[in-house]
Amino acid sequence: MHMQLRSQAYQDAQDKHVTRLFIPDQHDILTTIIEGAPLLAALKLTESLPNEFSNISPRPFDNVRRWANELQRLQRLKCLLIKTAGLVVGTAGDHVEEGQVIKSWCGGHKHLSDMTIWYRVGQMDHTLSQWGRDGDEWRLYLQVPHPEDDSSFV
Repeated sequence: MHMQLRSQAYQDAQDKHVTRLFIPDQHDILTTIIEGAPLLAALKLTESLPNEFSNISPRPFDNVRRWANELQRLQRLKCLLIKTAGLVVGTAGDHVEEGQVIKSWCGGHKHLSDMTIWYRVGQMDHTLSQWGRDGDEWRLYLQVPHPEDDSSFV
């Protein structure tokens, strides 16, 4: 029965959007997703309990080498959305720094072309940024300082 459920979940996730909640110290979140749905096209990761864990570090994406390697294993991933109370860059809203982080995470990924990050959720300087890849370059399409709700985090 378990294998049948996993097979069905695997089948359902292929070329579809998968949403997962994670806790800040869940460093194997991508490994877990890879095992269950390695061919998914869109992934939305939402950190649970952001206010209680806002100062906890490191987050799964803080280990840049591991994060980049695991993203590479999601070979058909086209879109990645991350919502976290954690720091992604040193200065919220610094698009140059954001671009460097995104390139370090996704630079060699063949299909990943869209990324939305909403970071420092629960803090005064929380920021939502949408990035897209044009050829080999990542470009900032939209940056919303202090978004009021989840409506723009689609």
